[in-house]
Amino acid sequence: MKILTRSEKNLHVSTGFSRHVIRTTAKEIADRLGIEYERFDEKVDFCWYLELEDGTPFTIYAWVGTKCITDQCEWDYHIGTVDQRMPDKLKDSLNEIGLTVKKF
Repeated sequence: MKILTRSEKNLHVSTGFSRHVIRTTAKEIADRLGIEYERFDEKVDFCWYLELEDGTPFTIYAWVGTKCITDQCEWDYHIGTVDQRMPDKLKDSLNEIGLTVKKF
């Protein structure tokens, strides 16, 4: 799994909610990925842009208005994918690093 840099994020294709979530905190996601979260924009409160080894892009984010304003707040973090599906390889990759994916 590759975490995208700030400049690579600009090249990232648009993703949409896959109907899958990770129930956890922003701190836990940041610790598992090895990178801090970002307070992002008017659409999301926390966001990470990532790619699988084969280049499949995806995002993990908390939709704005979640009332999850600290990194210690447990919430259902959405997983965004290009075609709004949850590929097994993505689910497996997240599970491998200790982020349990569930259907929303």
